[in-house]
Amino acid sequence: MKKRTTTMIALLCGALIALGGATAAAAVQLKPVYPQCLRLETAILKPQQAPQFSWGLDAGGRDGAAQTAYQIMVTTPAGETVWDSGEVSSADTLDVPYSGPALAPASQFDWQVRVFDEKDKPSDWTEPQRFFTGLDDWKAQWITSPEIVAIAEEDAKRLYEEDHPARMLRTEFDLSKPVKTATLYITSLGNYRGWINGKLVSEDRLAPSATQYGYRVFYRAYDVTELLQEGSNALAVLLGDGSLTRSRVTSFGADFITRLLAQIEIEYADGSRDSVGTGSDWRSMMEKSPWQAADFDLGGIYDARLFDPAWSTAGFEDGGWRQAVVSPPVEGTRVDPETVQPCRPNHVLKPVAEYEPRPGVYVFDFGEQFTGVARFTVTLPEGHEIRLRHAQVLARDKTLDVWNYRGNSKNETVYVSAGGKSERFEGLPFHFNGSRYVEISGLPSREALEDLEVIHFADAMRAASTLDTSVPTLDGLWEIIRRAYSGNLKSGIVMDCVGRNERAPWLGDCYTSHIGVIDYFFDSIAHHRKRMQDIQDQVAYRPGKTHPGQLGMRAPSFGGAPSPFYSDAASIVSKGTQVFYDDPFILEFVYGEGPGQVRALMDFQLEQNGLSGKFTKTEPPYAFWAPWLDRKMTLPPGSGQDRWNSGDFPSRWFQRDKMPSSASQEAYGTFWWSVSAQAVADMARYLGKESEAAEYEAMAERSRQSLIRDFDNGDGTWDYHDQPIYTYGLITGAAQGELRDVFLKNLLQTVKSYGGHISGGTDVFFNTLIALSRNGYPDLAWFMAMRPEMPSFGYMIESGATAMWERFDLYHPEWGLLRNFTTADMNHVGLNSVAKWIVEDVIGLRPDPAQPGFKHFFIRPWTGSEPKEIDFQFDSPRGPIRVAWERNGDQVTLNATVPPNCSATVQWPNGKEETLGSGTHTLTGDAPLKQGEGVEGGLDEIRRYFQENPYDPEKDTNRYFEIKEAERAKEMAEAVAVTATEFTPVIFWDMETVTAEGHVGNSLSGGSGAELLLEGVVLVDDPERGKVLSFNGENALATAEGAWQGNKAVRIEMMVKNEAPAGQSVLLGVPFVFSLNKVAGFAKFQFNSVQRPDRRNNDIGIPVLQTGEWRTITAEFDPANGIARIECDGQVATLEIDRKDILRPRTQDIILGNKLNAFFKGQIDDIRISVMD
Repeated sequence: MKKRTTTMIALLCGALIALGGATAAAAVQLKPVYPQCLRLETAILKPQQAPQFSWGLDAGGRDGAAQTAYQIMVTTPAGETVWDSGEVSSADTLDVPYSGPALAPASQFDWQVRVFDEKDKPSDWTEPQRFFTGLDDWKAQWITSPEIVAIAEEDAKRLYEEDHPARMLRTEFDLSKPVKTATLYITSLGNYRGWINGKLVSEDRLAPSATQYGYRVFYRAYDVTELLQEGSNALAVLLGDGSLTRSRVTSFGADFITRLLAQIEIEYADGSRDSVGTGSDWRSMMEKSPWQAADFDLGGIYDARLFDPAWSTAGFEDGGWRQAVVSPPVEGTRVDPETVQPCRPNHVLKPVAEYEPRPGVYVFDFGEQFTGVARFTVTLPEGHEIRLRHAQVLARDKTLDVWNYRGNSKNETVYVSAGGKSERFEGLPFHFNGSRYVEISGLPSREALEDLEVIHFADAMRAASTLDTSVPTLDGLWEIIRRAYSGNLKSGIVMDCVGRNERAPWLGDCYTSHIGVIDYFFDSIAHHRKRMQDIQDQVAYRPGKTHPGQLGMRAPSFGGAPSPFYSDAASIVSKGTQVFYDDPFILEFVYGEGPGQVRALMDFQLEQNGLSGKFTKTEPPYAFWAPWLDRKMTLPPGSGQDRWNSGDFPSRWFQRDKMPSSASQEAYGTFWWSVSAQAVADMARYLGKESEAAEYEAMAERSRQSLIRDFDNGDGTWDYHDQPIYTYGLITGAAQGELRDVFLKNLLQTVKSYGGHISGGTDVFFNTLIALSRNGYPDLAWFMAMRPEMPSFGYMIESGATAMWERFDLYHPEWGLLRNFTTADMNHVGLNSVAKWIVEDVIGLRPDPAQPGFKHFFIRPWTGSEPKEIDFQFDSPRGPIRVAWERNGDQVTLNATVPPNCSATVQWPNGKEETLGSGTHTLTGDAPLKQGEGVEGGLDEIRRYFQENPYDPEKDTNRYFEIKEAERAKEMAEAVAVTATEFTPVIFWDMETVTAEGHVGNSLSGGSGAELLLEGVVLVDDPERGKVLSFNGENALATAEGAWQGNKAVRIEMMVKNEAPAGQSVLLGVPFVFSLNKVAGFAKFQFNSVQRPDRRNNDIGIPVLQTGEWRTITAEFDPANGIARIECDGQVATLEIDRKDILRPRTQDIILGNKLNAFFKGQIDDIRISVMD
């Protein structure tokens, strides 16, 4: 970055003088910028919904500029006025309500705004911006192809286990008079692309956006007036699986049948109306579709020989096609207007390098990680096949390394030539690759390939900022964050990663921590509103099955297990959106007048964890994914230094069971409970609900106090004595006064203990940087983040990252991909939250929650040694903001631009404050650098200290193993205090007692456990035993309602007739407690105990005869007698165990026939379970 801050101002002033008064006046005229309806560039209103209009203001930095009034005009596309607000005296620019006549449904409108400045001078009108009113009457019917219906009827699993050609659907219709406007309303279960009269309707990709498919689906609206013609017309739609049938979304609630719903609303010039929609008269082709396979993840096959461009035009001969089938979706599926921006191409990349690692195999490097598809021109013989594969990284020999792709390692796109000259392939629809490298094989010669490029596409959200600094590493970090967001923002969700076949809408470190982060890169308010709807829908689609506050870890969700930090997205993101965008509607939506979602979340937390404020529930229904990616690194801290660069070091360092965690699950959960409850308290207060605000404030305070009280080790340390717990105390304000000093001192000690590296996981590392920066240690925070050794962001940049990595240690310049973890995507958003520290601390821009939407904001100059210069320009919701500063010794010269109608407060480190009005300001103030020794010193001293004191495992003060051993000893002591000498029968399921409803009751009077409920299991008559349970091998499951309490010992007895000697299946199991398995001819008994928590290393097994005869299996876990044993027809296998051991207590249902790698196939009778209390 050049030293240009003050120079640019001088040049600008000179230019204005030279150009003359009139030109200067024009340059600073107040004008509205980035106008939006419903906070979208193109909105679709629900029936009877009134529009709301928003815009920012820009006066070119002119001092004192202000909007005093506005005027909004709504017209028809033909220019007929529908509503003219007239000049309205108001400074409002966000969510300004429409107050004109009711808008007709299924119509198009344009709107414009102009504003009046402080001298009542009007601006120019903005360009007309289109919005649509939604359909209030769907005449169209949901349709699909007959082949898909046949597959679903034969075996529904084939819908998501097999590839199928994309379905081609079409119809023709006549128009006999001139058209005034025509709007296509279209949606699908699956993804679609549409053509009218041979012309593509839109460049939208992966449409519609991902939703809770069995509960809600979005439709889009397109102006197709210019695509229609008098006479014959054709509407053609390509329908593919998209994300509907992927394994990661298979419990969104849909039935996996791809369907199409489309309707063209036509208004003629004479005022009459007509519609054309999907129905049984449509024609369908699947067998001869050129898109023979188009898998969302893996790719597919395009056979150009089958393509006839006339298929989307009128007059096409479709006699060989079949009739489409009317196929309604799951009952209750809602069809609503799309609420987020579409996914569209936004730039094109060309290769920067080319390799031929093997003869005829060409590898192209596009210079950066991209998400999209490759397109090219080829000249090939008819029927000739070429193959494309993708990867994020190359092996040393320049071949693709797809190890980190997991399920996508088999990605392949096949192009089959039609035999023409210069055939153009635009890539597969409904599919994309997250990669940097493209391999092409099968070419008869290199010359046969021309014009290779990749199309990158992402949700079309307005870019919001630019950053230019004096430190290239920081500029590079900002760019890889931006690129990761752009790559993973697809189809209305933030995918966690785009390389491997996960691509899931995780909350937590892929969303919860990104509010007030992603928003500095892209205008994300519509995205947040949609995701809050997703969160509510993931609860609504399983009504009555779970607590309404049990929010799953993903939204849309394919599972209901809640988790701290992840579930808290409902409160934290919605509150953050209100602060960032001045959006009260999102608070009203999630808080609500009835049983609001965030209040239900707080009720659930309280119900599960009690009144103490401590998060105690670390077992189901909760699932814990965190602390995630904290100390569990493939490479030791400091990698990149010469001392770690021995070729065999990763294998010697990486031992999963010897890698400590940096924070306990209880402390992690308690921290996020406090943050979440505080967010809900703030919402309630904003909405004027003071008594409820006090209730949630008290809840947050209890959790803050719990962090101090319940994790105190009694020796001046807390929790595992690592960076997270002290960060939690400092960030929440739980540590006050002298205790704050203790927490800060301990945080510094743990930083030193870990060699000056980040030890916290993705939920907390950015908060550690913030805590250090705001408590007098900005240089230490900078050093930890930007140093060139792993784990750090500097290491990523030094190692050539072009998008954010999933983890700090996934790649080494010498060794390539490191293979100890499969979570190793090179385009992932989890670590992007570091941008919160960059903006709010290094740049120094912070929103003011009391005046949201940057009506007022703070600028706090950075007191670190680096960078020396920064220029940050940000398009806030109210208008452009600029924070640019230059350091000279202990002084900082600040240049700031404040939007019209806004103000800012500069908070200098010495306590001085300066208030700025709208306009451009230049200030100079004191921001002295810190002096001292070691980590107490400046950046040079910190570097010197850690060069002399690198990470040494022997000096690591983390107390994870020590505390875990103490907890285990306590459990053992409690177990010794429990005495028992014999088993007590508690359950006997006698199949002769089956009820009329097909339930098997517990025959023991007073026994625990409820009826055995049968799902896919049938009762059959066996000649030897009478009624027995018969499991067919698939989808056969029997469960006992109620809870298993966990006991000192357990005995299981059952009669088994095995009919599937191969494979692995659970005969009976209580997850996380014990299970009785049949494994390829062996009965195996596993248990999860206090002393031996790893079930995989704690099992015994004996042969089970495979003759199809009935056998008795008995399994016991019996610490009282010091033995675990399993017996089958007199054959016994035993394992000696400690007499002090006990089963690890859990609350779980009892399950028979549960799936591991394959379901149990065979028969079971007379199940007895006894326990030792």
